Amino acid sequence: MQKFLSGDSMDVELEKLHHACKHCGFFQLRNHGVSSSLVEKVKKGIQGLFNLPVEEKKLWQRPGEIEGFGQSFVVSEEQKLDWGDMFFITCHPQPELVIGITILLQINEMESLQIKKDGAWVPIKPLPDAFVVNVGDLLEIITNGTYASIEHRVVVNSEKERLSIATFYSLRLDASPNSKGILLFAHS
Repeated sequence: MQKFLSGDSMDVELEKLHHACKHCGFFQLRNHGVSSSLVEKVKKGIQGLFNLPVEEKKLWQRPGEIEGFGQSFVVSEEQKLDWGDMFFITCHPQPELVIGITILLQINEMESLQIKKDGAWVPIKPLPDAFVVNVGDLLEIITNGTYASIEHRVVVNSEKERLSIATFYSLRLDASPNSKGILLFAHS
């Protein structure tokens, strides 16, 4: 992040970021200012959470709600590969100020995320302690297509599970594009 704030390298780094958002729709952010000790603490906590017995996880599941821990989309034994333990909470105090991106922290750095580039699936190798950022549909919309929302998928690794923390930043549905300067690239 320091390179974005330094006069010497700021233009070069911003151009790299612009290029990644425009052509890839994803980028990895290193040297982000989040301490490596905090990242490791979060990784260990999440690993511990997923290692809990299913019965203990079910204690946190709310009946009839997607929020919480659980398997709300698994309705049969045949869907085991689709199982996703989930914890979802909306916590941003001003959701109208965020811009529709996804920030992903890979817990165990499994290579399973792929983006579609020129008709082919390209694997994304997660860098240690880096955040993977997905531009997403909303940022494509508010930049009038300057930035790309890229088709992506996660493939199953038969050897080891993939653990990650996804943080979703989105616009409020009632936010006005004109009042907050949301259409940044509308006229550029």
